[in-house]
Amino acid sequence: MSLAESKRSSGDISLSHLHEEKIVSGTSPLSYHDLAAEAVRGGWPALLDSTPRQAITYNRSYCNDLYASDIPLATGSRHDPIRMRRLFESLSRTISSSTSLESLARDVSADGGAATAETVRTYLDALSRIFILEELPAWSVALRSKSRLRTRPKRFLTDPSLGRHRSQARLEMDP
Repeated sequence: MSLAESKRSSGDISLSHLHEEKIVSGTSPLSYHDLAAEAVRGGWPALLDSTPRQAITYNRSYCNDLYASDIPLATGSRHDPIRMRRLFESLSRTISSSTSLESLARDVSADGGAATAETVRTYLDALSRIFILEELPAWSVALRSKSRLRTRPKRFLTDPSLGRHRSQARLEMDP
């Protein structure tokens, strides 16, 4: 859910206004503190009236369920939940960047066990299959250049709040 859908924004500025090429401006009644709470809460309708601590607990539990049951059910094969968690943490840290499979494999195998780029690729495919990860393909221009502008895809979590569940959020906001 967007901030406008959750009634936490007035919706004064919209994509349609931006498309009209008019000058748009506005201010948000939300403080930095409020925006941080919304980022932790994410777009989950069940979390509309939750505190940030409740949202963190919910997101952590959701991710644990992903690692333990959703991914094996969707893919038909068992993945190591600890390695999947490490990959998820690495993805959260490198969100929307062109991180190589080798770099992600180093993060996953930081505990001394070996993880290959192929293993990481199967884990990424599993996350994509259950609609948790979205990969934006590398972009290349059809200009006179022989080299691509970007050679690796960028990866995004479908809800950014999932990447914040590990941080404990430093939000002492419980009312």
